[in-house]
Amino acid sequence: MARVYLVNHGVLQIAYSIDNTVGSGCVNNRDDVLLVQFFLGVTSQADPNYVPPGEAPLRIDGVCGNQTVKYIKRYQQRNSQQNPGSVLTTDGRIDPIKRGVIVGAASGHLLSMLALNFSYKNVRGAQAHANITTDPVFPAELRPAISLG
Repeated sequence: MARVYLVNHGVLQIAYSIDNTVGSGCVNNRDDVLLVQFFLGVTSQADPNYVPPGEAPLRIDGVCGNQTVKYIKRYQQRNSQQNPGSVLTTDGRIDPIKRGVIVGAASGHLLSMLALNFSYKNVRGAQAHANITTDPVFPAELRPAISLG
C-alpha cells in the first residue's frame, strides 16, 4: 500500500512512499510498483534523459519487470549526476521511507523514494505534490491505497 508521511525536510512537508521495496528480486507489491512507476513516468516525460537508451515510454501497469528496473537504474544514475550532493545508490531498487528516515542505513545515501518525491515536485510543482492523486496521469486504481503513515 502506498503511504503519505509527514516529513520536515526543508522543501518537502510530505513524502509519498511504499510499504515494501520495489525492483529486481524485491517484494514488488502492485500498489508500491504503481506509485514508483507513476513517479518515474512523470520524471521521464518531463526530461527524456531519464529514459533508458532504447526504451519505450514506461508502462504504468503495477508489474516490476525488466523495463521498470531499467527505469529505476537510469533514474538513480541521472539523479546522482544532476545532484552530486545527494547521490543515490544505483542498485535498481527503491526502498521505502520508514519512520521518517530518509537515508539508507547501509549506504548513508538519500533514499531513491524521497528523490522521486523531489523530482515530482520539481516537475509538477508544490501544489500538485501536496495531492498527487489529482494528477491526470495518476493511476486511478491507486487512489484508495494512499493513506496517512
